[in-house]
Amino acid sequence: MSPPQQHPALTPRPLFSANSFHPLEKYRSLVEHYRERWAHCGHDPERARVGAGFGGLYVAKRSQDAVEGYRPYWNALFGSAAGRHNNSPFGSLEDALDRGSALVGSPQ
Repeated sequence: MSPPQQHPALTPRPLFSANSFHPLEKYRSLVEHYRERWAHCGHDPERARVGAGFGGLYVAKRSQDAVEGYRPYWNALFGSAAGRHNNSPFGSLEDALDRGSALVGSPQ
């Protein structure tokens, strides 16, 4: 006789969020909701596994050079079909660097 099956909605699953198109606050609320639901289903919220992607990594000796070096990649991403579909609220690369998840700058 096989063991009873747990309902799939109650089976612990990790959360992975790709964070390219929106401010960090949106993803923070998503993770908080995930942990609340995890606890609601009887799981320890400290054991909830959360993975996060980010909008990019670009490093140069000077931060200004990193921003300008990253700009063509950002323009390509946000000008793509995926970028248009996601309706990102970022008005510029600088806005995305202030409020988003991309890591762009100097090693210092």
